[in-house]
Amino acid sequence: MGELAEASGVSAATIKHYLREGLLPEPVKTSRNMAYYPAEFVDRIRMIKQLQEERYMPLRVIKDLLEEDPDRARALIELGDRLLEHALAGESQRVSVAEIRDRYDLPEDVLGRLAELDVLTPDDTG
Repeated sequence: MGELAEASGVSAATIKHYLREGLLPEPVKTSRNMAYYPAEFVDRIRMIKQLQEERYMPLRVIKDLLEEDPDRARALIELGDRLLEHALAGESQRVSVAEIRDRYDLPEDVLGRLAELDVLTPDDTG
């Protein structure tokens, strides 16, 4: 547990909380008070913290997202990061809706909702 806490940058108490909440799969118990935590746990813990701190998502929403499709969660983080980068850089290059949909495997209703929230500003050029 100590090695996992150090590698992921969170406390052992946080990891135990994530385990109780079902955000992390159960580790492989090697003895009564020892467990093996696969390397993938580090990435998953970091993603959970990123979704919590940067996207202000509650743990129950993060849990549902990770249970549904962890790769999609990563793609959504990447999309959010790219949108923020472009907004902050004042980039004027447009990307087509089809390219966004294909690249991030987003349903049409998600893109529509992002447009309603003025996160995306679709027009004839992208």
